[in-house]
Order: sequence, then structure tokens, then C-alpha cells
Amino acid sequence: MTDNENKKIESLIIELEKRKSNHKDGSGRNLKRLLRKIIRKALMLLAVAFLVLAGVFILNFFRLNSDLIDGHIKEGLIPSLTKGQFELEFGGISGNLLKGVELDSVVIKNKYIDSAATLLTVPRIALEYSLFDVLLGNLVLENIVIENPVLTLNRDEKGRALWDFSIPREQAILVSKEKKQEKPTKRRSKWDREQHRQKMEARYLSSINIVNLTVLVPNPQKLVTDPFISRIITLPNKTKQITGVNLSLKKYPAENYNAHVFKIFTRDEPSLLTFQITTMKETGDFSIVFDALGQNLNVGVTNIGQKGRVVTFYDARNRDRLNLNFLLDRNGNSLFNKIKELNGVVNIDSLESIKSDLLAKDSRIGGALKLIFNSEENEALYDAKTNISLKDFQFHLAGLPAIEDFNIDIAIENRTASLKKMEGKIEEVDSKHSGTLIFKDEGELFLSIDSDISGEKASTKAEYIKIEPGVDKFVGLLTRNSGKANVTFNRKVAGKKIEYTDFDFSAEIVDSGSAEDILPFNILPKNIAGQLNEYCKRVQILGPFKINTAFKTIKDWRKSTLVVDLDGTTIVNKVYPSDFIKLAGKALIEEGEIRLEGIKALIDNLDIKIDGYAKFQRETQHIDDYNLDVEGLLKDNKDFKISSERLKAILGLSA
Repeated sequence: MTDNENKKIESLIIELEKRKSNHKDGSGRNLKRLLRKIIRKALMLLAVAFLVLAGVFILNFFRLNSDLIDGHIKEGLIPSLTKGQFELEFGGISGNLLKGVELDSVVIKNKYIDSAATLLTVPRIALEYSLFDVLLGNLVLENIVIENPVLTLNRDEKGRALWDFSIPREQAILVSKEKKQEKPTKRRSKWDREQHRQKMEARYLSSINIVNLTVLVPNPQKLVTDPFISRIITLPNKTKQITGVNLSLKKYPAENYNAHVFKIFTRDEPSLLTFQITTMKETGDFSIVFDALGQNLNVGVTNIGQKGRVVTFYDARNRDRLNLNFLLDRNGNSLFNKIKELNGVVNIDSLESIKSDLLAKDSRIGGALKLIFNSEENEALYDAKTNISLKDFQFHLAGLPAIEDFNIDIAIENRTASLKKMEGKIEEVDSKHSGTLIFKDEGELFLSIDSDISGEKASTKAEYIKIEPGVDKFVGLLTRNSGKANVTFNRKVAGKKIEYTDFDFSAEIVDSGSAEDILPFNILPKNIAGQLNEYCKRVQILGPFKINTAFKTIKDWRKSTLVVDLDGTTIVNKVYPSDFIKLAGKALIEEGEIRLEGIKALIDNLDIKIDGYAKFQRETQHIDDYNLDVEGLLKDNKDFKISSERLKAILGLSA
């Protein structure tokens, strides 16, 4: 190897060593350079992606926002909300998808009510849309805030409620014809499809908040349409106003379920009511939690296919107080046939805890209630074995007899309820009752009760008959010794209107029966009982004796005619039975007038006939006018003589 070659090799070795040394010294800087390159490229990619997304967002924003108010809200949201049933008016709409949309001066009216038809007024409603869905090219309404609404609850003069938007019968046929002729436009179909699509989104209506709600009730007594219930519930006759109520409804979607939480709260009551419903997406099972008024109630519903759903209803704080399980059949034709396999217990130690604020201040409800249900497999509620126990029951309500210390035991089996025990005091009068309620047929009930009220015994029979859909008939019969009384009336339900009509009442003393046998002296007011008792000591009133009246509705009873039928009625002196008066004819008593039609009185051989009328003031009972035609006939051409003392004795007069 030559010197030149050696020099070249040495120079190569030196160069390699030098490069190795340089490489070791600059490796950190090269790595940093590489990282910077990667970061720069990543940032460039992110910037490009952001620009692309921003471009997509801007394009979708302008596309969706351009038809937001005129299309989505006016032609989609509002029609889907009203469904053509009520009118929604507003002062103005402004905003966009970024800052939200505001509806000002919103008013909902009932077009079927002539005056004072405003149900709801809202100064401001704010709508917020999901910006994430805007990026995807969709409109999804996410949040709604309703501020300072005023809700008015009232009825018009005809009894129609402000919230009743159903079409009156006289307009239903015309509207039906118009709907057949009406053809949906393509634009309306587009917004209908959009409304349906956005309802499927998880973020749709995630939050609804009603802030500072005011409820205005101009005439609370008008709200209750059932005449019977209106007498039980005490409602003020002046305007009632409730303010500062807040409502919140929030949705919490998850992979397997959806949870909705509804809350009502005020400044003074931050946890007034909480209502939560959780629904499983795959099975449709759901659970409900209700927490309010000191109660924590839970409902669990499990779907078991074609057979129906299994329902569990219990008190989370104390299952011994409330724990019910039953099957809700899909194929039942009525509620009593839909509920099957009912088992469990309801045990309320104190009814006083559930007293409603609607009741009068001086009202009182007390006692303990226990219900035990036992059912076999596939057994309907009609056939469930049930035991009902009510102990030390107290019920004081204005306008109704006071009930004290009542104890009731009822056993239900084979569609017959046996009233084994019902004892207590009504208006401080001891009473005992026993009997049965038979409900073999869903459309007919029969009640039979024997009563002993402070020694006065009577029998009551009542029947409920379903005449046709919406019309029920009630028949009642009260018998006591030689007397009886009948009452019948109908209960009509038309929509949400309940009316009691076609009243008919009659009472009679049977032939040869005595008025003394049917008068309940022990339970009448002492002054009235004393006067009647003294009168019955002097004379005896023997039947037949009948009274009858009929009227269309409860409010018409004062204008009805009371017919007193005296055909065959006899008044007999108890000391001298040969002294008597035999009566005949009818007396008709109307508002402010008594009419006598063929009234006859036979005393010895004197036959007197009286026809005419007498008009009197209802408040003072003073006679304003009268006209009587009196005709007397002596039988057998004999003279008639009678002293005032004898006439007084025959009539049973004390003076």
C-alpha cells in the first residue's frame, strides 16, 4: 500500500470520526427541529380542518338562519304547538341561531269564547338552538325560557273553560267537511318532517324553564262544574292570585335511557315538587318518582309484551304504608278489567295528613284507613278480594252533617261488598248500618242498607244504571215502617261538563199507615220533634198520603211544583176515634202560591169542597192575595152541628 493510499484512508477515518462527533453534539437540536415540523404540520391540518368546519358552519348557519323565523318558527314550530286548536298571537319575533330567538308579547286565546277569552299572556319567550346541530346542518331547539307568564283559569257564562279548545258540536260537522277539502302544501309537509326529525334528537328540548309564573283565578267557584263536588269543596268567591311560581323541565339523555326531571319551586319553597320519569330506550320500561307534600311515591312499569305491563306502586319511605303490585292488561275494555292481579296494602295511619288546602278552615278529616288487596293469577280488579277498614273516622265539612268516631269494616268478594260494620255519630246522633253492594254487572250497581239511627230504623235501597254512554241513572228508595220515599235523577257527562238532571221525588204513607210511625222523633231538632210529638198525641194521621215533585236541574227546584195528594187521608182523634175528618183532592205548592184542586173534607154528614188559590210572600209568608170557592153539602138531609171544641179536637189543634 502506497503512502498516498494510506493518507487517503487516514483522512477518511478522521472525517468519519469528525462526523460522529458532530452528530453526537447536534442530535437534540435535530429532534427539536423534527418536532417543530410535526407541530407545524398538525397546526396547519387543524387550521385547514377548522376553516373547513367554519365554512360548513357558516354555510349551514346562513342556510338555516335565512328561513328560521318565517319558515321554522312560523310554519313549523307554532303550527305543531297549536295543532289548529287555539290561536297564538305575538307582538314580534327577532334574533338568530347564534344569540337565540325572542318572541315578544305572546297571547293565547280561546276562539270559542266571546269575551275574556285570554288564557295565557307571556311578555317574553327565549328560544335557544343547538349550535352543534347547526354544524351538522340540522335545526334542533335545545332550550326554552318563558318569563313572567300570566295564566288565567276561568269559565264563561255557559260553563266552558278557557283551556277547553274542543270544537263545539254545532261547528264540528262544518269543520270536518273543511278538513276533508283541505290539502297540505309541500312547504307545510317539509316543516312537519323537520319537526318530527328534530324530536328524535337527544338535545331536543333539553331544558324548559318557566320563570315567575302568575296564576289568576277571577272566580274560583266557577272552576268546579260538578254541583255535588262544588258543595264539598270550599272555594273563595273572589279573585285568587298566585305569584312567584317557577317550573323547570330538564332532559338527561344517556345511551340506554332518557330521564326527565320536572320541578316546581318558589322562593319560600325551593323543593315544592319534584317529578322524575326515566324511560329505558330498548324495552320501553319506565319508572316515576314523585316527591311533594311530604310524600315520596314511586312507580315502576315493566313491559311484558302482549300480555301488558307489570306496575309497582309504593312509598319509598315506608312500604308498609303503600305497596301495590298489579298487571295492566292491554286488552281490557274498562279500567276495572284492565287492572289484574292486584295485591298489596294501603295503610294510612292518619288521614289528617292529607287534608287539602281547598277545604274550609274549620273542616276536619281524621282517622286511619287500611286497604288490603288479594288477587289470583289473571283475576280482574272486579273479582279481587278486598278488605277495607276505617277507624275513628272524623269528617267535618261546611254544609254537610258532621261525622264523628266512625268505624267501618267492608269485605269484598265475588263482586259483592259486605258492609259488616258501620258505627259512629252523625251530628252527635248514634247510628249503625249494615248491608251489601252488588256489582255483578259493570253497568249496574245495587245497594241495600239497613240503618238504626238513635233507635229509629229504616231501610235504604239504591240502584245505578248505565242508560247509554255519558248518561247514568240513579234510583233510591227509603222505607220506614208504613212510609217510603223514592228519588230518581240522571247524571249526564258531555265532554268535561257534568250535569245532574231529571229529578223526581215522591213520598207516601201507605193505606192505613200512620204518620206517627214514620216520623223520626229521636233525630229531629228538639223543638220540631216536641211540637210533632204533642200533635201526634192528640190525633192520628192515616194514609194514604202522597207528595210528589219533579224538576229538570238542581237550580230549578225552587220553581218546581210540590203536589200533595190527600185522596183517602184521614185525621182521627185518639181519645174519641169516632171523631175524624176524611180528606180528598190535591194541593199544589209552587213558588209563592198554593193552589187547591178539588179539596174535600167530610165531617159527620157535612161534605165540604174547596177550590182556589192563595199567593204569599216567600220571605215573610204573608198572604198577598187569595180566591177560594167553598161549597158545602149536607147528606141525608140532616142538620149539622159542631162545637168549636169538637172541631179543635178533630183537627188536633191546641188553640
